[in-house]
Amino acid sequence: MIDRLKRAVRKPEFWGAVAFVVLFIWGILRQANAAELDALIGVASGSTHNSQLMIEEVFLEFDHKWDVGVFHMSGDPRITSTYGAVAAYRVRWREDKRFEPWASFGAAYFDRAPEAFVSENLSYQLAVGFRMFKVLDLGWVHYSTAGRARTNWGVDYVSLRVVLPIHQDKEIK
Repeated sequence: MIDRLKRAVRKPEFWGAVAFVVLFIWGILRQANAAELDALIGVASGSTHNSQLMIEEVFLEFDHKWDVGVFHMSGDPRITSTYGAVAAYRVRWREDKRFEPWASFGAAYFDRAPEAFVSENLSYQLAVGFRMFKVLDLGWVHYSTAGRARTNWGVDYVSLRVVLPIHQDKEIK
């Protein structure tokens, strides 16, 4: 993994990708005017058609609309341990209630595509869930390349994330 990273750092594509991510996050912060910024740290357990996965996640949520994060997925003997990144748009209902339903749709990139379940490195991400008491997100997450690539099962898991407010301009109700 380290050798792979050292080789990647020498390539201009790597620095182009880093610049894109930095500009993307900067653009989201500008658009949201950094009104609210939450960190979501979570662990998840999932299934990939008769097997189990363990997933660790770290996400940033900008202004309750954009999710940007990274994850590590391991535990299935048919796939190697893989890292990934996600960018998604989130919609919430019943804001400022004890239970806030939400849904998000976005794109995910896998360092090593788990080919048995997701047939390409770039995949769709769909998630639904609810936030409880403003401190805990419980959700179902699905990654898939269905419709773009060969038939696959996708990856499904249940995620539990702790919400840590980093920056809030708005008054907490």
